[in-house]
Amino acid sequence: MADTLGTPFFLPVQAQLAIARAKLYFYETTTTTGEPAYKDVRCKAPHPNPVRADIRGKFPPIYLNPDAEDSGASGVPINYTAQLDSIDDQDEASTTTLFDIDDIPSQRENFYTGAAGGTYTGFAADPVASGNYTYYQYGRLVNLILPAVSATSDATNLTWVTLPARIRPAVIQYGHIPYATDNSAHLVGGCTVQINTDGQLHFAPADAGYSETGWTNTGTKGIAAQHSLWYRLDDG
Repeated sequence: MADTLGTPFFLPVQAQLAIARAKLYFYETTTTTGEPAYKDVRCKAPHPNPVRADIRGKFPPIYLNPDAEDSGASGVPINYTAQLDSIDDQDEASTTTLFDIDDIPSQRENFYTGAAGGTYTGFAADPVASGNYTYYQYGRLVNLILPAVSATSDATNLTWVTLPARIRPAVIQYGHIPYATDNSAHLVGGCTVQINTDGQLHFAPADAGYSETGWTNTGTKGIAAQHSLWYRLDDG
């Protein structure tokens, strides 16, 4: 369900006068691709693009689609550019761009949830029985539920791939898992997890100076208990 941009969206003013019949265009940010805005919260009834203000300069309710995807990255929510134009009183076709605003998020306080299946490396055999990761996305904040997983080690690293594009961070994020096992014993200090921008998770023993190759390549290793991990999708 979409968030409203306002009812009315806003009342544009120039030289202390409302801009009657102003035009508001919506594009995908960094492109010239027009994107629909909607009249209703469920995004079923699109406005014309541009959306027109009335004779008093007021715009109708405007909603942006939270499920719209970036044209260059499947699963990544779109950002919009809004461009405001005034029109010549004597010539409808003559317009002047007053300003534009980039990077208007389609998702503000929207909630999504899903499951992320993936593959581990660093085990003698992938412990597929460990189950999927579950995620809850609250706007730009993600809660990732990591299942308990352990198996025989055959490498000094431990990684998991890969998170859905929707919940991959724009910059590398870090978290801490307190209960982990290495070489068949409790790992004092637990382990850190690095969440990469490509959706890979890299686990490292906390006492190994964040070394991704700090695990023992024999015995059992893994995450000893289900863990809830929070991170941001950006550093904003």
